[in-house]
Amino acid sequence: MLCVLLVRFSSIGDILLTTPLVRALAARHPEAKLVYVTKRAMAPLVADNPHLAEIVTLEPGEPIRHLARRLRALAPTHGLDLHGSVRSASLRVLVGCRWSGYRKRKLARALLIATKLDAYRRRAPSPVAERYFEAARRLDTRPDGGPPEFCLGPGATDRAAQWLAELGVRRVFDVGSGAGKFCVAAALASDAYFVGVEQRARLVDAARELAQVFGVSDRVKFVHALFDSSPSPDTDAYYFYNSFGENLFEVENRLDEDVELGAARYRDDVVAAECMLREAPVGTHLLTYNGFGGMVPDSYSEVRVDRELPCVLRMWRKNQPSMRALLTVRPVAELHRESSNPTLASE
Repeated sequence: MLCVLLVRFSSIGDILLTTPLVRALAARHPEAKLVYVTKRAMAPLVADNPHLAEIVTLEPGEPIRHLARRLRALAPTHGLDLHGSVRSASLRVLVGCRWSGYRKRKLARALLIATKLDAYRRRAPSPVAERYFEAARRLDTRPDGGPPEFCLGPGATDRAAQWLAELGVRRVFDVGSGAGKFCVAAALASDAYFVGVEQRARLVDAARELAQVFGVSDRVKFVHALFDSSPSPDTDAYYFYNSFGENLFEVENRLDEDVELGAARYRDDVVAAECMLREAPVGTHLLTYNGFGGMVPDSYSEVRVDRELPCVLRMWRKNQPSMRALLTVRPVAELHRESSNPTLASE
């Protein structure tokens, strides 16, 4: 059976431009196992692509030889180098299979930009998305004329967008927005406006680029800040996708060590979230996917729920002012049991 590695480590726009090739390969070789190899931070861009059998990620600081060892275990028959970097060239040496790549034509592009000298020999350069198909010549795969794809898991985002529209929600605040996947996808599926707060600067940069790629940057904004230090937003709804769970992961399961994480931080963030919900005006909605670790105030009533998705999607509405009572926080050990699964971390 064919097992094809598609190697592209970054960046957002370039990874999305490889998706026409992924789609065409799946159509031409429906029996093939297509494996996408990329950096961990870029994995959400292709994680839900239905044409891919597996995503293999290069972890932060991981030696390339370790990645190569994991790829060799898949017994690949073909490797498509869609990056053309030193790192991908190393994989071509370390992973035995039939490798091929594409011509970047960096010199021709540089000459055209710097000196206006046309080294393309009077032939306009083909679009990047089509040039990636050069790597698949041996697999007899050609462009199908379709656009790049940004695929999302079925159900959750569409259902959330449907609920937002039904309940007249126009402004949504995403706590722990990661690489911006929910905000961008929900903006594409609705007319609402979205603001995401994220503590990792590189994910904020990636999210902003994603919004630009899909033309929704006029309705989607990302803020680099800690949740408990960000200003209280003017919003109609809050969205949590297990936003604080990474604090309780084992160190090896965390995304990186760039930010402060731990049980104390988890407790502080949960307390801040509960306080924010108590202080929100009547009529505010709360949307959670796999919860947020805290207690929803009694002033909220559940108005929607979907238990058919991989995680439970719930929506509440605040119907009355909250009582200014002392907050009771559950023990961290109890919260840990609910949020210790690293596969359910915020995207």
